[in-house]
Amino acid sequence: MARAIDDVYSGVVHGSLTSIMELYEGGDRERFRVHGMLDTPRIRTYRIELAHYTHRALNTLGVIALYLGLVDLGDRLREKRIAFEASEAYQD
Repeated sequence: MARAIDDVYSGVVHGSLTSIMELYEGGDRERFRVHGMLDTPRIRTYRIELAHYTHRALNTLGVIALYLGLVDLGDRLREKRIAFEASEAYQD
């Protein structure tokens, strides 16, 4: 999922938005963030996006399982989705 999200954002501006433009830090210390984005406000945005895609995937897989008659799998996916919704990873 992380790769899919990166592919969506990649190529938007200057060939690869997430790896070029957002890794640049302006201000008094102009430089590129070669060690990643963990110390920036942008990481929250990406974590929220990852949580939304995870939620959508659980919903979609659950519907497909039920459509295919895999009720046990559909139930387990629904339980996982509910647990994910209550988790810290899904909370804003």
